[in-house]
Amino acid sequence: MRFPFNRFQPIVYQGQGRKERYFEGWYYKAVTADGRSLAFIPGISLGTDPHSFIQVIGSASCLPHVFRFPPEAFRASDSPFSVTIENNRFTKDGLQIHLRDTNCHVEGALDFTDQIPVRNNLFWPNSMGPFAWFPRMECNHGVIHLDTRVSGTVRVDRQDLPFDQDAGYLEKDWGTSFPRSYLWLQCNNFPHQNTSLMLSIARVPVGPGAFTGVLGFLQHGPNQYRFATYNGTRVHRLNIRDDQLDVTLHSPFHRLSLQASRREGGLLDAPVEGSMTVQIRETLDSTVSLRLTDRQNRVILESRGTPAGLEIVEGLHNR
Repeated sequence: MRFPFNRFQPIVYQGQGRKERYFEGWYYKAVTADGRSLAFIPGISLGTDPHSFIQVIGSASCLPHVFRFPPEAFRASDSPFSVTIENNRFTKDGLQIHLRDTNCHVEGALDFTDQIPVRNNLFWPNSMGPFAWFPRMECNHGVIHLDTRVSGTVRVDRQDLPFDQDAGYLEKDWGTSFPRSYLWLQCNNFPHQNTSLMLSIARVPVGPGAFTGVLGFLQHGPNQYRFATYNGTRVHRLNIRDDQLDVTLHSPFHRLSLQASRREGGLLDAPVEGSMTVQIRETLDSTVSLRLTDRQNRVILESRGTPAGLEIVEGLHNR
């Protein structure tokens, strides 16, 4: 009975019993008041080179950086949720970090409070909606905290990054491989209070073919807008250029237009058949402009956020 119940708790470890061709990783992001971003990715890879890891992304001189550990250093608990890798601990309410090797030193603690989750129900048990019930998805995605307040301090080498009720975010992925082509965009640093955005568009394999899947959420005040393939959202416009991303989505009730800058960013390890054998480029200092309207084209929100996280793995077709 454990398998279906975990669909309602995407934050917990989904890989019990898996011994090969499997990965799972959590993505903790925090942004200081002056716009410096930091992200931690704890996870496990059960592929050709089994190991656990903590990837750290940010603007400090030694980042991005991957700290590797043996697979047996990874331990997970469901109730309450926690992931421990040696003396580093991650929960839904924060993290404690003690990372050091010859090239990089990262240490500190962060607390996550005032968490805003994705709203789900029996038919949509997590952010993937009805696709959460499909047993053999190549990559499953769970948005845990669409927005949260972060407090604490992290030291990267000799640089302190202080957080005082600043913006945070938490999501995760699990399965066998990342999509072969996709984009991911996330920002919760807007001048409008309680505003947070996440969007992913990917080529999703199904049998011998594939379809373009959409998954996105926009929180604005008390309202949460969902843009997903399973609720009828379609990509009306997609234009990926060297330095710019333009996307327009049409759902049955709303239209969302986004323009994001593309920066060079840093390289992260990503999974193929459970093995962390490819690298993707992620930037944490993009800028995104958004416009949300209803079907009568009445403006609900216009805003500009920075910094934003952005990944684009080529292969999506412009339209």
